[in-house]
Amino acid sequence: MRLRRFEAATVADALAQVRADLGPEAVILHAQSAEPGDRQRRGRGSVTVTAAVDEDEPRADRDRDRDRSAFPGLAVGLRAGVGVEPRATSHEPPTGGPGTAEEDRLEEIHRMLQELRADAGISPRLPVRLRAAYRHLMQAEVPSGVAHQLLQALPIGKGSGRGGQDALALQKTAARAFRVSGPIAPGQRQSAVALVGPTGVGKTTTIAKLAGQLRHAAGLKVALISLDTYRIGATAQMQIYAELLDVPLHVARTPAEMRAAYRAERGADLVLVDTMGRSPGHPEGIAAIRPFLGQIPDLEVHLVVSATTKGTDLEEILRRFRPLHYRRLLITKLDEARTAGPLLGLALQRKLEISYLATGQEVPDDLEVASPRRLAALLVPETLWGRRTAAASA
Repeated sequence: MRLRRFEAATVADALAQVRADLGPEAVILHAQSAEPGDRQRRGRGSVTVTAAVDEDEPRADRDRDRDRSAFPGLAVGLRAGVGVEPRATSHEPPTGGPGTAEEDRLEEIHRMLQELRADAGISPRLPVRLRAAYRHLMQAEVPSGVAHQLLQALPIGKGSGRGGQDALALQKTAARAFRVSGPIAPGQRQSAVALVGPTGVGKTTTIAKLAGQLRHAAGLKVALISLDTYRIGATAQMQIYAELLDVPLHVARTPAEMRAAYRAERGADLVLVDTMGRSPGHPEGIAAIRPFLGQIPDLEVHLVVSATTKGTDLEEILRRFRPLHYRRLLITKLDEARTAGPLLGLALQRKLEISYLATGQEVPDDLEVASPRRLAALLVPETLWGRRTAAASA
């Protein structure tokens, strides 16, 4: 393999050098623009491109990479495991001059490199027309294994290769895969639901939303128990919600007080328990909640997770809170997340039941019962799909 680095004034000039020196089979490994100060000190080009070509690569592989061409007249490939370093960023505000256009083109290079990296993980058994579907799921940060399972589960013959129709077929497939628990529905005897989860995910606000909806819309007699005596102002916040919603509130500082509070509300249809937030990095704090929850028989526990949580943090949260025996997943802050792909993908992978979706701060309105169709639409938004497909075919 021949490896070269090229410096030029513009992206187009750098790519022309790559093609002239390494040929059309060149692989772009890295692209970066220098900060204005660096350009002046070095007196060299503002764009640096690192490229390579495998001179021993079989013709079939070269032809395959040529089909993945990202630039007119220049084939660009991306081998599995090749990293793409972030470009240097300038702290100076954009001026709108020629440099801005070059920055935009360089950003486009990075976007295309990310798409090519997604292509590199495509299973050979996946139809070519579904490559855009796989790329979308990768950009939504859905785990690769889940993406392949969804695409391979598409009914044979569904879709025509057009983005909108494939998106609709994928939505239906995802909807069949999601598991939901339905709304909280107390039976003939008293029911109790507790929300557990990390700090800052919005448990207290979500408890207030649930209380408001079940109290006023469903006509249930609801009572609140708060265990959160650690967070400054938590009890006062819950007291305000209780007064606004006209529901009784008990504060339990010990497991004995928890048991007494529950017994005091024997006439309630539903008791909602707000627990203290705990960091998944401190399992002893999570374990301290168990004696409280053990005071209520047949307690239904929902794990509250923010849609903004990413990557391995999600795995850690699911694992660390398992001793609290949660059976449901309640997703918050959907309005703040760029994508819910990591969380929804993990829910599919683990076959977790999702109960509610919190979409904002308004109490009690911004809370909805999770449905398979709604979850599938979050994972595969058809309008976004259509725009990307149109752009790709332009």
